[in-house]
Amino acid sequence: PHYRYGGMGFEFETRVGGREGVDARVLVKTKEYVVGYGDSLRVCGRVYYRKDPQRRESYARYLKGRGLVGEIRVPPGKMERLDGSAGNRLARGVFWPVHQRVRCDLVRGLGARAGVPVALLIGERGFLGRGAPDLFATLGLSHLLALSGLHLGFVAGALYLLFRIIGFRSGLLLIAALSVYVGIVGFIVSLTRALAMATLLITASMIRRPLKPVSALGNALLLLLMFYPTSFFSLGFQLSFLATYGVLRCVALIQPAGDGAGKLRRFWFGVRSSLLVSVSAQAFVAPLIIHYFERISVVSPLTTLFFVLPVAVVLGGSGVCAVLSSLWPAGG
Repeated sequence: PHYRYGGMGFEFETRVGGREGVDARVLVKTKEYVVGYGDSLRVCGRVYYRKDPQRRESYARYLKGRGLVGEIRVPPGKMERLDGSAGNRLARGVFWPVHQRVRCDLVRGLGARAGVPVALLIGERGFLGRGAPDLFATLGLSHLLALSGLHLGFVAGALYLLFRIIGFRSGLLLIAALSVYVGIVGFIVSLTRALAMATLLITASMIRRPLKPVSALGNALLLLLMFYPTSFFSLGFQLSFLATYGVLRCVALIQPAGDGAGKLRRFWFGVRSSLLVSVSAQAFVAPLIIHYFERISVVSPLTTLFFVLPVAVVLGGSGVCAVLSSLWPAGG
């Protein structure tokens, strides 16, 4: 479940078509705030369609890309909690309460400024200002709000430095810490893919068996499809793997600057390489974005180059705030 303006939104597994129907997932939006991970509910609402026929068709493709058959809006008082619960016990009993605690601490400490930190750290966009999603889309920065391997890479780098400072150099500890973070966020596809890749690369390094990043991506794809075969039809799944594959193919073609290169030449090499990586990721996902959203940003590679560093700073700062608030509320 995630917070949104005036309520909550969550994906809900139900039976469509009565007793003889099929199990399917729908997107539910409610004005209540009592939904927790793994709850069993009975909801009564109406299927929502956009009035504009063109946007309605585009929205239908968007829902289908997420593996959802539709959206249901539930008015107040039309949601009943049932006995029993579902979902992973560890996620329900440990990760979800921590997720709630992090969100509440950040919102309590930052107030109206908590929107971007909460979105970058735990993936909830409900606290963003009303015009923020459209602004990010106009600037071609929506992908920076979608937690992915970029964000996990920042977290992994911060944890790696922290472990080295305190004297821990175990790759298993780093894998465990990253797994906890992904669990707290909610095991979304893009982060799970990045975690699988990171686990394979770190393990290969520990046993001194070099593994190419593209091979790690392929192995991560195979593992996810083994456990969640239907995720292949999810738009997030497709975008995540295509963008990562584009980045890896581009990186393999970039020739590093020589040791004798001057500072200005090295700086230009870094800018050019970052821009090429951004362009390659956009190029590989462009067909899907145009198909599902009927528009694409041509300034995204350039704006991404300028905003990646601020994103890392805000992500790191919000993580420090969340950790401090759990240990020392006043300091957090």
